[in-house]
Amino acid sequence: MFEFIKKLVFVHKYMYHTSKLYKVVTVLNACLLSLLVALLAANGLTSCATVIYINGSYIQGINLPTLGNNEAKAILDGFNAKVDGGIVRYGRGYRPIVIKEQELEHDEPGKIKLGQARVLPDVCEIALNPKYLNNYKDLREVLIHEYLHCFNYGHTTNKNDLMYPEHGDNISEENIEYYAKELKRRLYGRTK
Repeated sequence: MFEFIKKLVFVHKYMYHTSKLYKVVTVLNACLLSLLVALLAANGLTSCATVIYINGSYIQGINLPTLGNNEAKAILDGFNAKVDGGIVRYGRGYRPIVIKEQELEHDEPGKIKLGQARVLPDVCEIALNPKYLNNYKDLREVLIHEYLHCFNYGHTTNKNDLMYPEHGDNISEENIEYYAKELKRRLYGRTK
């Protein structure tokens, strides 16, 4: 039984890190996760289903001495609460997320880069620019934007959308809630 589970997890990791077909892999992720939970439950191991978290990420560290570690944690916890938990996790896990401060330079002269996410197979590094993120609203929106990149969300063309590449003033609470629900659906195949 456990050998089969190990192979299932290995197949998932291989598909996830080698495939460019994200939507296909997402469907397969949901199927693999459902199969794994069913196998665990059938063997009386339902408590293990909450421990094995295949295609998610964990917050491994927050180092924001200027912007505030507690503020960042509160932002991510608030985002998580929008879908009754289940997204943000702390500690160790499948792919750690590390959040840090860093002065960032934009590729285009005269533009300001507020944040960036480097998504690597084994880690996602979020860098936030402390020089320009001087209010809670901007910090929240940029942090959640970069956090979503860790889950392979790309940029959109809608200027009022959280995932637009340039930070705007018209991001609604409904838009943030949409992404929280969409992320939960993407990870678990459901929104409730």
